[in-house]
Amino acid sequence: MKPLVALVVVALVAACDAGAKPPGAGSACGETRSAAAPATAPPACGEVIEHLNSALFTYDPKYVALAGTYATRVLASCHDDGWPDALKRCIVSASPRALLDHACDKHVSDELAEKVLARVAPGQDIRPADFLQR
Repeated sequence: MKPLVALVVVALVAACDAGAKPPGAGSACGETRSAAAPATAPPACGEVIEHLNSALFTYDPKYVALAGTYATRVLASCHDDGWPDALKRCIVSASPRALLDHACDKHVSDELAEKVLARVAPGQDIRPADFLQR
């Protein structure tokens, strides 16, 4: 069961229903950077979530429905838990296969992973070491 939950957590750092938004986030999942934003601006959380969704769908389309259950929690984590710009950039630039192969794990601190887990898998005995491959 842990490998499935780990996959879902990694990909969930992903799942977002169209138009879902966490309380106070101010932007929907489909948010994109404005045309006026500088090229060095980090990707918006909605853009990050879209790329993670793509990776999840590529792995197995049935997980998109499961991931949708966690959409607002994952988006809230991106907004509120301080996802580093390097992580956002890595997710947006990596291929779906690379994301599933843990290409961006090096940008996820144990502290951040614990915050995401607390949102998407509260009370479960899952530790960052169970799914992060650095």
